[in-house]
Amino acid sequence: MLRGFLSAKVGKRILKNILTNQNQGGRQMKKIFNKKLILSILSILCVLTLFGCTSKVKEEVKTGTDPLKGTNVEISYTDAFSIVDYGNDIKLVTDGENQKFLLVPEGEETPEIAEASGAEVIHTPLKNVVYCSSTQVSLLKPFFEEEDWNSISGVTTKAEKWYIDEVKTGMEKGDITFVGGDGMGEPDFELIQSLNPDMVVVYTGENGQQTTLAKMKELGIPCMVVNDYTENDDMGRLEWTRFLATFYNKDKEAAQFMSEKEDMLKEIQAHVADKPSPKVVWASVYEGTVYVPNGGSYVANQIEKAGGDYVFADLNQDKGSSTQLTLEEFYEKAKDADVFIYSTSNLYMPSIADLKAVSPLLKDFKSIKDENVYCFTPSYYMNLDKTVEGVKDLAKIFHEDVYTDWQLQMYEKLPVQK
Repeated sequence: MLRGFLSAKVGKRILKNILTNQNQGGRQMKKIFNKKLILSILSILCVLTLFGCTSKVKEEVKTGTDPLKGTNVEISYTDAFSIVDYGNDIKLVTDGENQKFLLVPEGEETPEIAEASGAEVIHTPLKNVVYCSSTQVSLLKPFFEEEDWNSISGVTTKAEKWYIDEVKTGMEKGDITFVGGDGMGEPDFELIQSLNPDMVVVYTGENGQQTTLAKMKELGIPCMVVNDYTENDDMGRLEWTRFLATFYNKDKEAAQFMSEKEDMLKEIQAHVADKPSPKVVWASVYEGTVYVPNGGSYVANQIEKAGGDYVFADLNQDKGSSTQLTLEEFYEKAKDADVFIYSTSNLYMPSIADLKAVSPLLKDFKSIKDENVYCFTPSYYMNLDKTVEGVKDLAKIFHEDVYTDWQLQMYEKLPVQK
């Protein structure tokens, strides 16, 4: 624009000088600068002006913002989902099964972005959601305000099993419906359909809810996949908070939450860095088979960050999840461990006496003799948002002289007798 303006201005100055010279030079100048020459000068003026206008267009194309090009949101701890931000709470998200959703605030339309992305359009914030996992619901706590809990219309866990007060109260009042599926069973699909939800939230992977996902697609009900439980890193699990927050336009709140947890985790690791590392075993026994987390699991990572030495750290280091062992195999590796984390709540393993009754081999365990056995709190799986607090719990359990004023939140010591 400036170039066009200057070109026109220069042309006008030339023309003015010509006309001035005509007036001052009389007939002799008129012979030299005739009408034909003036017309030529005017043509140059037009060309200069047009060149300036053309440059303006080119400059705008070069420096302007492409309305279809968003900004990739940095996700630090997992590659299982992605978020592209277009501004004004318009976001393109990809879930745990590579499904794409274009999130658009209610009342707005973005046909160009929707067409270009090929994504299913979801209007935000969500107001009517069925959650098929309690861990997913626990990840809402960091950014949910009181009124946000009204957006949950259905869950797959019975009311008496909930430790999240807002959900338990909502079910008791009839605002939240139990849609079946408790104990990893299939929910009542007709009941879900009758709720007419904006979204159903499931998980996939091993023993996942692929059947529910397929059925929702068949019924035309939006269904997204949140695979927090498959992450092998504490912060990776927590980062699914950011994914869920996009559907409620609470991105900033979730980012702030993550920042706080990062700082807390760094402090814990620094606090135990120079402490001796006790040997730790983490396991549960079911019908004579022992289940221990692999060396590449989130459990192994948690124990390491809390300053412990996990006795099965070398077991399938490249894999998450767990491995099954016989009691004899377990005994050989774990009998001298200093700390035993029994991976269930005291609802299922009430005391050390009950643990000893599982097998005579367990009576010889150092951790059991020393009565240094811990289990999960009953609310463990509904406190995924407190994952880093769980690391702090472990740091306190592993080191008697740290965090002496800290109250355990995710674990509790197993009593000798019920």
